[in-house]
Amino acid sequence: MSGRPPPRKVCLNMRPPGLDIFPARLSLLLCVLMVPACRGPRCQMAAGDPAEASQVLRRARRELAPDAHVVVFDVGVIRRGCQLVLTGEVDRAEAKIGLRRAFASAGWRVADEIRLLPDLPPGTGAHAVCVVSVGSARERPAHGAEMGTQALMGETLQVLDRTTSRGPAAGWLRVRSADGYVSWIEEGSVRVLTDGELLAWTTNRQLMVTALESSVVDSSRPGSTPVSDVVVGDRLRLVAEQGDWFQVALPDGRSGFLPRDVAEELPTWLAGRRATSEAVEATARRFLGRPYLWGGCSSKGLDCSGFTQLVFRLNGVEVPRNAAEQAFAGREVLWRPRFEGMLPGDLLLFGRAAGDGAGKIVHVGIYLGEGRFIHSLGWVHISSLDPASALADPARIKTLRQVRRVLPEKAGG
Repeated sequence: MSGRPPPRKVCLNMRPPGLDIFPARLSLLLCVLMVPACRGPRCQMAAGDPAEASQVLRRARRELAPDAHVVVFDVGVIRRGCQLVLTGEVDRAEAKIGLRRAFASAGWRVADEIRLLPDLPPGTGAHAVCVVSVGSARERPAHGAEMGTQALMGETLQVLDRTTSRGPAAGWLRVRSADGYVSWIEEGSVRVLTDGELLAWTTNRQLMVTALESSVVDSSRPGSTPVSDVVVGDRLRLVAEQGDWFQVALPDGRSGFLPRDVAEELPTWLAGRRATSEAVEATARRFLGRPYLWGGCSSKGLDCSGFTQLVFRLNGVEVPRNAAEQAFAGREVLWRPRFEGMLPGDLLLFGRAAGDGAGKIVHVGIYLGEGRFIHSLGWVHISSLDPASALADPARIKTLRQVRRVLPEKAGG
């Protein structure tokens, strides 16, 4: 995904004057509750200024949670009497241990009240399946929050946590998708599954939607009523075959009919994947003209890394969700002027302009050869790294930082 704007600074509890508050999405919350000063030697280890606690948390975050999109590290510290108490949630036991060690190294005793996720009520399913064509997954449990990614129908998600409050924040699940991205999705967009239901869904006879868009309808007669829209990459359960139609069931149990020419049985589709540069280019060109959408990774709208991830996924190659993570996919390619060393199908990673965090990767596209590349910026289109080309993109020419090869070497060109 393209570079994110600086997040708003928030504190979920209290904001003492002068205390630096970390962005909530970066998952570092420091809310020190001030109480009457401790006295005596027993309180020496707990006494310390908030700035020092801030530094300890900052260092711990850099070490334990360098990418807040793929880990949960919502950590706070409060002072309770003569003791410092760590609060919040993490999703790895190693993070709890690391935090305690970090504060011990700073000379402070701490009590650990951090929840280890997943942390769900007894009997609650630990997985969910998306039941709408495209589910919006957000950075916080609110409709107005930034969209971080999307889930496609039939995609299974690990459930880490759920909101318990009433009001606007009610009815959200914190989930991890197969690519590791952690986000919040509204409960109405998914069906929570028991282990048995998860097994049944994943082992059922399934269809993969191959058309960019289509609809499931309530009968195979002309003029039938839509049951749900579907997009490329969605998966449904195949119930039966009836002439030019598939009879299908959606993950939430709704049923209907889908035209045969817009989907394939999943094993057949998987067997037909060819991780070649030609196949990647053909898939990428299907999305030409599709609008840019921040957080989008479906045919309804795509951000830059959502576009590259979907194109490669539809050709049997998995890459991470965000551009900054895709900068570590595959292997780095040494390239020279006039595009020597680049092969069609390579990922092109772009940074910021010089002097403005130039080392940070903020954009990504797919190389097509002869200096041309396809990317989602405003809309999906083809640009060129050649200054003399009519398709030249001056900003991208100046900010190309890396080339990564994610296709098998024998298929690169």
